[in-house]
Amino acid sequence: MSNAAEPSRMARACVSACASPVRITTGMSHVRGSRFIEDNLLPGERIVYVAMLHWVMFLESALVFAFTLVAFFSLRSLESALTARLAESAYANVDPRFVAALPWAVLGIGLFAGLLKFLAAIVRYATSDFVVTNKRVLIKDGFIRRTSLELLLGKVESVTIHQNIWGRLLGYGTIGVGGTGGTHQRFTAIADPLEFRRQVQEQADAKATGRD
Repeated sequence: MSNAAEPSRMARACVSACASPVRITTGMSHVRGSRFIEDNLLPGERIVYVAMLHWVMFLESALVFAFTLVAFFSLRSLESALTARLAESAYANVDPRFVAALPWAVLGIGLFAGLLKFLAAIVRYATSDFVVTNKRVLIKDGFIRRTSLELLLGKVESVTIHQNIWGRLLGYGTIGVGGTGGTHQRFTAIADPLEFRRQVQEQADAKATGRD
């Protein structure tokens, strides 16, 4: 009897564990950035916030794919009409095979362009860091065309945010980080930019008041 009851107790325990909310520790010592950032921290420096890129950065490639498919099926549906129209026009000597190949050419070019944009977004997503520590703001954006920014908190003069209506609705925006000496860099498609600015301001205030 006890052997038969054991599986049911295990099943109930599993269901209970899966249904219970997952608790995530958000303490500063548990926040992690990329290996590159962690390997270049100063003595006594710790990561307190890591911003992420927003999924909207993949939207451009998705739109290219969608437009390509619409163009392909539209041209395929109009293939007979285009062939007949050409036969009645001054371009009657145009090979009908050109009309038949046109949709496939559009499909190939569009898919290739969309794939390039998608791969570029993947590379940027995988190689970018937007990190706030208790001493600095560290940003590394991109791989081939890389923009890097490293500012001590005391040197940060401003963190500006630009959000259009879609950015406010979906929770992304462009951040601009300005430092002493005229340094100013802009970074697009940042998720929750308001939180990034708040973290910079909090750490800068803590640094200024000696609470870091």
